[in-house]
Amino acid sequence: MNTREQEYMLALDKTRSITRAAEQLHVTQPTLSLFLTNLEKRLGTPLFHRLGKKLVPTQVGEAYLRRAQQIVALKYDFEMEMSDLTSGRQGTLHVGGLRKGNLFLMPRLIRRFRMDYPGVDVILHEDTAENLEHALCAGELDLIYINQPPTHSGLHVEHVRQDHMLMVLPADHPAVRRGRWLEGCHYPYLDLHHVEQEAFYMLEEGRSVRVVADAALRYAGVEPRKIYLVSNIELGCQMAAEGLGVAFTMESYRREHNYPHPVSYFRVGDPNYYLTWNLIWREEAFRSTYMEDFIHLLKQFA
Repeated sequence: MNTREQEYMLALDKTRSITRAAEQLHVTQPTLSLFLTNLEKRLGTPLFHRLGKKLVPTQVGEAYLRRAQQIVALKYDFEMEMSDLTSGRQGTLHVGGLRKGNLFLMPRLIRRFRMDYPGVDVILHEDTAENLEHALCAGELDLIYINQPPTHSGLHVEHVRQDHMLMVLPADHPAVRRGRWLEGCHYPYLDLHHVEQEAFYMLEEGRSVRVVADAALRYAGVEPRKIYLVSNIELGCQMAAEGLGVAFTMESYRREHNYPHPVSYFRVGDPNYYLTWNLIWREEAFRSTYMEDFIHLLKQFA
């Protein structure tokens, strides 16, 4: 099944650049440019608007790309099914996840999976939830594990676990004494007004933990006097452990954190608010035996 044409078009759509798409596809820029010109001539219509060096799909281009995604996904499903029918013990599994989920969950999970399937390669992909979902729909991934609900149709979703926001404070911070226990919470609850004068170490806007942190601040009616942006959750929490401010993390990450100084954890914001970690795959996708077993193991390890 030759899907080179569709794969080229999907790469152009993903990168919106002939140069970057050529690098991704390991072909020369003139080759890819000629391919697009010839395809548009054959179809008798432009597939992309050229806005400087940026490519933006035309209406016809959007229609083509929708079908291209389906064709590439169908090819991949066919190859998966053939692999399962012929051996069941060999293959490749493309799994998408958020950075923290991959960092803490996947190494232990893959080690256990390889005991049963040493001939199956598990390829991890890290990106935002939005980009991972797009790659899943395009057939580039077999399944994704994210803490946001999907936005596309045609996806099967299994809820794996709930996750709550936690604030990290140095163990000797005066606000530690302000924590109170609420029914059903595994950590004491802290009103954010008790730390509103502190420096807050937070991720960039749009990251899932930042979205939940902002919601907690709005719920409490607190506007931090100073926000320092950090590239990852661990860095913010390490800064808090050193007494330089406060930071946010998720309950599922807490067990993996280690700090040189003792810290305290608190539930903050709306006590009833939580994120749901979802395992997602395409409804019509073929699920090999090893993919089914990987899903089963992930639910156990999560």
